[in-house]
Amino acid sequence: MATIRFGAFEGGEWKQCWASVAPDQLAQSMTALDRVPEITCPALVLPGTAELAAALPGAEEPVVAEGGAHFLSYTHADEVNPHLVRLLRARA
Repeated sequence: MATIRFGAFEGGEWKQCWASVAPDQLAQSMTALDRVPEITCPALVLPGTAELAAALPGAEEPVVAEGGAHFLSYTHADEVNPHLVRLLRARA
């Protein structure tokens, strides 16, 4: 989906930048985690093994992308986009 929106993009610099952030530092900067219980809409959690993901009560089973981090619909499109399409079609 990101490719549709943004076109071809390698993102090497961004991938290196995100990979250099320690998970505990990243978690400290994510101040919205305490608001997760307020989410009531259908949700699909798409964590990568290279990032920290919050559990989302009531969400579908997480789709975990090996080696992925943020922006999985771009970096792991073949792996996660079918799950996104299924979620959207089920609620269209």
